[in-house]
Amino acid sequence: MRFTAYATGLTPPAAITLTASSNGTLVWSATTTADAPVAYTFGQTGTYSVCATFSGTQSSIITVKVKDASFGSSVNAYVNSARDWALPDIGTDLVINWDSSFIVSEYTPPANGGRKVSLRPTVSGTDYVVARLSQQGAILATGTVVVARTFDAVETGDGYIATTFDNGDRTVDATIVIDQLPPGGYAEVRIFVAGVTFADGTIVKRLYASDFDAFGVAHLVFNYPVGTPSGTCHHIYIFDAQGNQVGVMP
Repeated sequence: MRFTAYATGLTPPAAITLTASSNGTLVWSATTTADAPVAYTFGQTGTYSVCATFSGTQSSIITVKVKDASFGSSVNAYVNSARDWALPDIGTDLVINWDSSFIVSEYTPPANGGRKVSLRPTVSGTDYVVARLSQQGAILATGTVVVARTFDAVETGDGYIATTFDNGDRTVDATIVIDQLPPGGYAEVRIFVAGVTFADGTIVKRLYASDFDAFGVAHLVFNYPVGTPSGTCHHIYIFDAQGNQVGVMP
């Protein structure tokens, strides 16, 4: 901040001593004149008293509240899935402006400070949130939410019967597309139709970034026994690099 002060009736501007203190402890002092403002950077949050003294006698004091905020590292979410987000470094005295694609509800503030919200994004991609001093005030912090979305064979529409065996069993090829797979994370495809398996005989398959081509497409092969009453139905779960579930496509 830049500081200056002026004593009414003192012409030309007299010497001014500026001091800043916190809890009675002096943290800064400078001498100047009204026409030569001086700057000081507050290194810590808190409440400070800034005093201007003129000619060693007259004085004036203002209070400066220094605030800070942080959303931390970017968080991962899944489109149309609610997730809790703890914000220990965002005070309740700050205004949060959310991207219009978020549906947000706020919990009672935690006893140890900060805030906690339930966040549901409605579109995939990278979206942002900011913390301000006031509704139209300065921005103290910016947060990033990376929202994933999965498109299975129903949406890609490219599933087809690759092989039909003499006994009527078939193999079915299909693709899935994942937008914004969390870095270091993975997708887990879980078949829930009795009798249907992947080509290797399992019913759960993990897909990492390396399993997707340059267009974000991964290929799946299903064993589809004759007489199976439904399709190759499956759920797709998304996990971050720490193994936390981000969301699921039902």
